This record gives sequence, C-alpha cells and structure tokens, in this order.
Amino acid sequence: MKITRSVCTNMAFPDTRKNLDAFRRTAEFLAERGIRSMEFYHDGPEAEKTGAILSGLGMSGVFIGVIPSKEQKLDLCSTDLWQEAARYYCGLMDAAQSAGIETLMFNSGRLSPEADRQLDALSEAVAFIHNHADKKGYSFTLVLEPGDSRMASFQLLGPYPRVLAFCERMAKNQTPVSLTMDSAHSAEEGENFTEAVRAVKKYCRHIHFANCLIRDKTSPLYGDQHVGFDYPDTEWNYEALKHLKNELDLLYPEEETLKIALEYLCREEDPYACFDKYWKAMPFLA
Repeated sequence: MKITRSVCTNMAFPDTRKNLDAFRRTAEFLAERGIRSMEFYHDGPEAEKTGAILSGLGMSGVFIGVIPSKEQKLDLCSTDLWQEAARYYCGLMDAAQSAGIETLMFNSGRLSPEADRQLDALSEAVAFIHNHADKKGYSFTLVLEPGDSRMASFQLLGPYPRVLAFCERMAKNQTPVSLTMDSAHSAEEGENFTEAVRAVKKYCRHIHFANCLIRDKTSPLYGDQHVGFDYPDTEWNYEALKHLKNELDLLYPEEETLKIALEYLCREEDPYACFDKYWKAMPFLA
C-alpha cells in the first residue's frame, strides 16, 4: 500500500481557519514532516490563496464542507430543505475551486424517522451538486464522510450497509461519490472498522485515523470528541492503530494508494508540539 499522509487541520491547528499566515506556517511545518495533504475549511479574507500555498509545497487539499454546513444546520438529506443545503454546498464548491482545491467533503445530515425519504432527498441533493459542477466545467471529487447514527452526530449515513447501498445507487445514477471512512465513527456505530472498510473498499481511498472514548458514559470526553491517541481507555491507541495499519496493508495491495489522515482536537497550548508528539509515536505511518 502506498500512503498519502494527511492531517485534518482545523481542530489540530485551529488558527488556520481564519489566518492565512497560520495556514502557511502549518502547511510548511507539515510538509517538512512528509505530510502531503491538508483537510481543512478556511473562510478568512484571503481564502483563495490556500490552494496555491499547498501546491507550492507539493501538497493537495480537501475542502471540508462538513464544518460550515453543520454550523448552518443544513442537512443534504432533509426532506424539506435539501435544495437549500445543496445550493449552500454549491457555494462551497465554488469557493474550493476558486482556491484551486478539487475535493469537497460532505456528510449526509441527521437521521429522522423518514430514512427512506431522506435517502431520496440526499440522492437529489448530490445530483444537484453534480449538475452545478458540470455547468461550471469543474474538475472535482465529491467525498462522503459517514458519521454515526446512534451516539453523537446521528447521521443518516451512518451504518456501512446503508453507506454502501447509497454509493452504489449514486454510481448507477452517474453521480458518483467516494468515501472517507473514519475509525472513530465506526466504533461509535458499533461496527468493526476493518470489516466496514472491506465492504465499501470499491469507493474508499481515504481513511481518518481518529479516536473516541465510548466505554465510560460518565466521562466528560464521552462520545465523538476527537480525543488524542494517548488518552486512556479509548478505542484507538497507538497499538490499535498499528494493528489497523497492518490490516489495511493487506486490504490495499502494494500498487494501490490510500490517503490516511490524522484527525484529533488539540487540547494543548502548542499545536505544533502536540502534532510532533503524536507523529513520533506512529513510525508505522512514516
């Protein structure tokens, strides 16, 4: 397996969202450590320059539309408001393209008792976004990140069988999506992560190494709080991630490329030292 190393930077380096100098400094810092991708949302005054910064360092970007859409409470699977949500994502796509970023990440939105109708709405929304891209002549990849349906984010997608069925539906409709599978979300869903990735592998070339604490409901860190990899009693410590990496090596043959991103919330004063602490503890990704 060939690895493209990536980092979700908004939580790990929070100043990067609004400040272009912080974005540049972080990109240079990560590039020096062999990171070749940043997954981010930036809406500062010079956001259109982010892509040029990355390309100048030999890096690529993933524009995380999930962040602002959650803030705006816009769900692509809403049976009533999917058009509003889809138009919002089209604006995010415009912003990403203006910055030279060709990958846009989305999620389904929150689950309701009308799951079947929501799946119809979501498929309409994805088709709407594809149509916008076609009209604009964009070259882009639309990436779905499934969440959990029962613990924290209560996403329609969700359980991996439903995720797989949706991807197959969109491929049949010629409005394809690819997948970013997240190790924490699978744990929160009660699923085996390797089993989930194996099932959806046809659509998945992107993984998030993320951690969660779900064994103690009384803990203030319970749920999908993006804890670091050294926290006790969590699902994905270093040894678990090393074992996962070995399983992924078997699942993705030598000639295949998989993007693996670290996703965590920095709760320390120095985000650069925090990253180095985690990175040095993961030589299996180096």
